[in-house]
Amino acid sequence: MKLRFISAFCIFLAVLALFCTATPVFADKDTTEFTKPHAEKGLLSQAEYARYAGSSQHDWEALSAAILGDKGKEYLYALIRNLPRPDCNNVTDLHRSAVLIYAMGGNPRFVGGRDLIAEGVFYRSNLGAQGANGYIWALIALDAYPTKVPEDAINTRESIVNALIELQSESGGFTIGNGKNDIDVTAMAVTALAKYRSDEKVNTAILRALAWISKQQQPDGDFSSWGVANAESTAQVIIALRTLGIDIFADKRFIKNGNTVFDGLMKYYRDGGFAHTVDGTAPTPFATGQGFCALAAVEKGGSIFDFGNLTLATVDQAAPENKDESAPEGISFKIILISAISAIGLIAAVAIGIKRKSLTAFIVIISAFALLVIILGFIKIQTPEEYYKDNLESVTPDSETVTISITCESVINSPDFNKTLIDEGYIPKDGIILPCTELVLKEGDSVFSILQRAVKHFKIQLEYSGGVNNAYVEGISHLYEFDCGTASGWIYKVNGSSPNSGISQYSPKDGDKIEIAYVLYYN
Repeated sequence: MKLRFISAFCIFLAVLALFCTATPVFADKDTTEFTKPHAEKGLLSQAEYARYAGSSQHDWEALSAAILGDKGKEYLYALIRNLPRPDCNNVTDLHRSAVLIYAMGGNPRFVGGRDLIAEGVFYRSNLGAQGANGYIWALIALDAYPTKVPEDAINTRESIVNALIELQSESGGFTIGNGKNDIDVTAMAVTALAKYRSDEKVNTAILRALAWISKQQQPDGDFSSWGVANAESTAQVIIALRTLGIDIFADKRFIKNGNTVFDGLMKYYRDGGFAHTVDGTAPTPFATGQGFCALAAVEKGGSIFDFGNLTLATVDQAAPENKDESAPEGISFKIILISAISAIGLIAAVAIGIKRKSLTAFIVIISAFALLVIILGFIKIQTPEEYYKDNLESVTPDSETVTISITCESVINSPDFNKTLIDEGYIPKDGIILPCTELVLKEGDSVFSILQRAVKHFKIQLEYSGGVNNAYVEGISHLYEFDCGTASGWIYKVNGSSPNSGISQYSPKDGDKIEIAYVLYYN
């Protein structure tokens, strides 16, 4: 009996070891049948569609495509060309552009020599000119990617949050500026404030807003604005609730007559998009964009505006990954290690069990190795390559940071430039291998150590001679020194100037702008 119990326990350990490395994924509802075709339309790659970049209705549709995985760049480039003026009347246009640029893999703090966050948030004297919307979009843009607020900023996170809360009506809603509560503005205010709900006064404001929103829900689960039930208002409520982590399929506050807010939204689904009203027979860009943003919020289970874990470079701005021939693609170092230990344990158990002619010895060894596998299953094990691929230390408001870019723009049109590098996907057509990207500055960092972190994370090929303390960069993205002439090669600049020290010897400071550039002539 005792032997049977031990055997059963060993089988239990083995099964547990098998499953302990798997990460379960839970979703409120599978919406991929709707979202996948939308993401695969390739809207962001279509030059014809990019003509609309900068218009609010198409920007929402582009935002939904980017959030759902569309990696196209045509819309990004068009949006940057069509950016609003720094002194534009509608500051929310700057905010929306900044958020969309983040979503598409760009950095709105470095676009054409402009910093949209500084223009639209930090130093904007009339941030409240558009009422609550100005403060709402300012917070969303500011928090989309971890950003430090300068000491001399006119507007800070605290001041914007306080200004927004001051605009809440006694009933709990927020107005669009006409004195009447509006469901869209109220829902977006909740979305913007969600990150700050640990503050008691913010949490109180959110709870009051949720109570007001709940009262506005229609019997079919949807919401109205200006007296008209519509997809956009319903979508904004879903985005707000999912940002707070509220289960829209179970929270009774947002279920009317058995209809959830999700049911309310899907009333407007038409032929791969969303119509504005229930009587609409065809999708509209505005409704489609916000509708799919809501579905993305359902899938993501959190804020669709949190881009803190996204890289600030689109996939095809980085060179193809250098494959590790030692292991099949997709198999992590951790899985290989656990598999090896399991195999060793089984072999050892069989060998010792046979040698000693003891079932007990076999069971004890199997149990020990199973326990080891279970423990390893809960430990994060990565090679340095895996670490830098999946992790780049998050920028926080307290971080010291630098920016780094890698370009060969000046040689793209050189007669000596090898165009096959573009054809094979190593170098983008515009020569921007890595756009200006913010990284955490660590103690002891050199320009070279920062470059190493960047290329490992963004999967960009780098070849150098010498050691890490006296490195000489020979090639990046398969473009090497002398490829474009006898004086061509890679240089680095810090804040626009070329230091008089090697790339491994220069220690950058907080806020420095590092440029790695390929030039025709060293100077």
